[in-house]
Amino acid sequence: VEGGRAALGRPPMKVYVYDEAEVPRLSELLQGQIYCSRGQWGTDVQFHDFFLTSPLLTEDPAEADFFFVPGYAICVLEGNIYTLDEVDAIYKDVVRSLPYFNASGGRDHIFVFGSGMAHNVFQSWQDYIPQAIVLTPETELFNDFAWIEHPPFHTWRDIAIPGSLDLTEVIGLLSHDRPLADRRYLASFFG
Repeated sequence: VEGGRAALGRPPMKVYVYDEAEVPRLSELLQGQIYCSRGQWGTDVQFHDFFLTSPLLTEDPAEADFFFVPGYAICVLEGNIYTLDEVDAIYKDVVRSLPYFNASGGRDHIFVFGSGMAHNVFQSWQDYIPQAIVLTPETELFNDFAWIEHPPFHTWRDIAIPGSLDLTEVIGLLSHDRPLADRRYLASFFG
């Protein structure tokens, strides 16, 4: 971007990451980081780690372009730490406690939901974060629940990301790798 931050040698955007000191109930969603860091659930942890160690990170909310809200929702659900209703209640409290959320109606807030349930792991997302950006590998309807009739992913708001692969899975895939010119078809499935 000519004349912008990148031209000045600064990151093209700044991201503020909420923490448990500022939003205490986040601690309930950030349990089990090591356990939650593998497989597709690892997506939630990996984005949290990325933003915390990235040159995009700012500790000054006044200079932030985006606000990242960490949480390992699917892991604390599937790990039987919390029920779906409990995860929902925690997220409701978290969103109500985000000090910079209301300035934009949440349009500059980023959540990661790296499971087949996508946004729906936070059942009340439509009421609490309808304009927030969600990073998810799931763009279609995953219907474990009859009341969910439409996929939550919207291309104007959300960002489709690849599912997380562990290094052992990457090495295994590379052991079967052939040059693209030698392939008639190329497909990948993880799930």
